[in-house]
Amino acid sequence: MKIKFGSLVLMGILVFSSLAIFGKTTDTGRITVSPSVTQPAANALWLNYNSNMEYCTVVLDNPNSNLNVRTWEGRIIGKLRHGTRVWVNEYSDNWARVSVKRGRSWVSIGWVDSSYLSC
Repeated sequence: MKIKFGSLVLMGILVFSSLAIFGKTTDTGRITVSPSVTQPAANALWLNYNSNMEYCTVVLDNPNSNLNVRTWEGRIIGKLRHGTRVWVNEYSDNWARVSVKRGRSWVSIGWVDSSYLSC
């Protein structure tokens, strides 16, 4: 417990000291140089991260068939049933990297042909 608390305090000191070092203005004698760091909005990372994500449903012509889930190399690693709800993490050409809900969390499982997804 003491080690965890000590490492937490040390990390806090490092973070605050790096903010103090990189956040101050430096005077070079003739020219004042300020760091040109733009501060993004608090939720900008969240917005960029979610820009291509959406809920979709697997839609197959034959409801008894399955959609292959593949690795990025193309090897089949699983199957999804007709009607399965998935979360699309990203798109690449005609492929979508999808996640499925397991318990309370979403687990990335692989790539599927996006023409079989209804979003």
